[in-house]
Amino acid sequence: MSGKSKIDIFKNMTLDELNTEINKHNISQRIYQRLIAMKLISEGHTLKDTGEILGVTYATINRWANMCEKGGLEGLKPNFKGGRPSYLTDEEKIILDEMIQKTPNMVLIDVHNLILEKFNVDYSMKQVWVIVKQLGYNYSKNLS
Repeated sequence: MSGKSKIDIFKNMTLDELNTEINKHNISQRIYQRLIAMKLISEGHTLKDTGEILGVTYATINRWANMCEKGGLEGLKPNFKGGRPSYLTDEEKIILDEMIQKTPNMVLIDVHNLILEKFNVDYSMKQVWVIVKQLGYNYSKNLS
């Protein structure tokens, strides 16, 4: 092991709070991995060693430790922004669903062409499949 980390992960939480959170069974894998990283750091492992143990880069461990130092346990929770908004609105997806229901024996290419024709959006076939799945259809040759 190299030198001990100078980041104070217990600035906004206690070791007991960290252990309690780790022992919860309903936390996500991402949070769990971050908590284990903080546990390893608290036991004296360096950021580099912690990253090697968990299979994560030093930069990632350093970022997590800094987030923990600034925000405690809340700082370790992922802050997803939801990604890029869909080109189709929720209302357009409802209309698409109604069109699929009215047209028997549709396949993905038909849905792709329908989206392109009615909504002027050229999705990849993979994204058409994702949308069809979101609408509750199981993939098969025919969507009906």
